[in-house]
Amino acid sequence: MSYQILSKEHPMLTELLCEVQEIHNGTVSKAETLMNVLVKKHYWPYLQVKYFSSQSSLILLHNIYKQDLPISNKELYDECRSVVLDMNAPEENQIVLSLSKKVPIRMNVEQFEEVPYESIKMMEVSYEGTMVYVYHHEDRWYMSTSTCPSVDRSRYFNPHKSHGQMLDEALQKLFPTVVVSEDSRYEKSKRLRAKFFEQLEPMKSYSFLLVHHENGHLMNYTELFGEQYAVLFHLNTRDRITQEDSKEVVLTLKELGIRYTEKFPSRPVALYTLQNVTPPMYAIMAHTDTELYKVSTKEMLEKEEINLGHPNSWMNLLWIYMQNKPHLRMEYYLEMHPELKEKMVVQDSKGTFLAPQKVVAKVMTSMRDILFNFYRATTYYYKNTKTYRMNREYDQQLAPILRFHLAQLRHLQITYHTEEPLTRQAVHHYLCHHQTIKNIRLLMDAFTNQSMTPMDQYTADSFYILNQALKNKL
Repeated sequence: MSYQILSKEHPMLTELLCEVQEIHNGTVSKAETLMNVLVKKHYWPYLQVKYFSSQSSLILLHNIYKQDLPISNKELYDECRSVVLDMNAPEENQIVLSLSKKVPIRMNVEQFEEVPYESIKMMEVSYEGTMVYVYHHEDRWYMSTSTCPSVDRSRYFNPHKSHGQMLDEALQKLFPTVVVSEDSRYEKSKRLRAKFFEQLEPMKSYSFLLVHHENGHLMNYTELFGEQYAVLFHLNTRDRITQEDSKEVVLTLKELGIRYTEKFPSRPVALYTLQNVTPPMYAIMAHTDTELYKVSTKEMLEKEEINLGHPNSWMNLLWIYMQNKPHLRMEYYLEMHPELKEKMVVQDSKGTFLAPQKVVAKVMTSMRDILFNFYRATTYYYKNTKTYRMNREYDQQLAPILRFHLAQLRHLQITYHTEEPLTRQAVHHYLCHHQTIKNIRLLMDAFTNQSMTPMDQYTADSFYILNQALKNKL
């Protein structure tokens, strides 16, 4: 099969899909073959595969947004910010349904000033919001976010309202006469989306930014967009045949009330606006031929670092710990949010009150020690030949999730830590920087509920407390 993906811009993705096609033997689905390739090459969990449904051949391939990962194929990682694929597409059809641009490089003003001015093609205002990708496939329109196949299953800042519901509220402002008060929420959504899709071309895929009053933690755009704001920005259109991008204004969309970002004529104007406008601006998005730069003030970047914005404060604490940066401490987050003091009160099995930050630190360092001990018990590294010998009999007795992480550590050993056996510090770095919060939670849950290793009471209590706290929506 010839994959027409703009191989000039996405050569690694093209190569990956061609490899899947070449080795696929029909015993499993092509999506499973793709997943097997990702696992074999240690691209997973940095590249994730999500299915639209058990019956569908559509999948979402996306990276985990982090930029400091030890993935061997960084080019492939960058190309796969969010890609929707039809793995069963006939030869004459396009396998790529939607393809987003790469993850922007985050930087402050001083760093942006070092970027060669002649390389910058365009600069525009960047708003805080959620990307929504809209595309047509087999007589049906789909809407997904960067990491979720359906907007109706995607949510973040508001645990009780999906991005699909927020999108419907934005559409209702665009089409106020389409629905009536007697309609159910499902009927309203169906009518609004049908009207929205009428404005779009099936052979094009669209990128929109949803900016909603319940979908942000750093920015409040009430002054700009009014109370209860819910607005859509059209960011990009991609031709499904040629895979060429266009940022041109679509007049029919603009006339409906869909917005377009403000452009800057020069870098001095852009930076002056960023640093002086009231209310404060979230960021500038700068485009070159090969890169995207997302530029914010140092103050805005510090706010992002110290607060993930998750409705569950324990998730925010864990995220701060996993950044593993000396200038970021969980205590700072708790000091900035004194209202959390009562919400995060926890006790161990003896009734002793525990500080939340100490619970998080105890669990993470304990997982480090457990993994390190199992690694040393199952793996012997020969630094002269840069190879290892594994105790397969012992390894096969361990839980699958533990074997997965040990395999990841062995790959790191022979790829990045070739001079000496892995240290506790290297294992700690692996947990903090090489894993997603989701994977950390899965490992934590396994240690909490499976008898993998002996624990003292304080450690066991800490695991139980944090594991339960992270399961709460708030």
